[in-house]
Amino acid sequence: MSVLQQKKQKLFQFKGAMAAVITPYDKNGEVDVKQIAGYVKYLVDIKVDGVYIIGTTGEGYNLTNDERLAVAKAWRQALDSSKAKLLAVFNVSSNCVKEALNLSKQVESLGFDAIAVLPPIYYRPSTVQQWVDSLKIFAEAAPNTPLLYYHIPSMAGEFTTC
Repeated sequence: MSVLQQKKQKLFQFKGAMAAVITPYDKNGEVDVKQIAGYVKYLVDIKVDGVYIIGTTGEGYNLTNDERLAVAKAWRQALDSSKAKLLAVFNVSSNCVKEALNLSKQVESLGFDAIAVLPPIYYRPSTVQQWVDSLKIFAEAAPNTPLLYYHIPSMAGEFTTC
């Protein structure tokens, strides 16, 4: 079974609670990745089964790419160290498609179970085909990791097939 097939199977068989996790900050407002290992332990202790990292709850749009990558590496290390079997989905959404695609590749190399993406919210697709095309480039950037479409109509707009 390929890596992609294994990840899809894990994703489709997922049952339980998934936490949209916060991104920890220190008292100076800087991202504090040192808190992530303790956060993972807490989530495991309360029986969370999956994590959705740097979505809107995790303030993904407020992070620089360096911060996003540091968060990804810290989550991967904390998950591996804890031997937790949490399903881990990493959101790569950005208004800069190049940055989001680069992050997708890095997240895939770190071994996350899935990548989530919201198309750019400022220059957003306006037709169904544009939506499909915008998602296709993400699927191609990380071909061995399932892609989840993250839709927030108030930010991304709505589309119809009519």
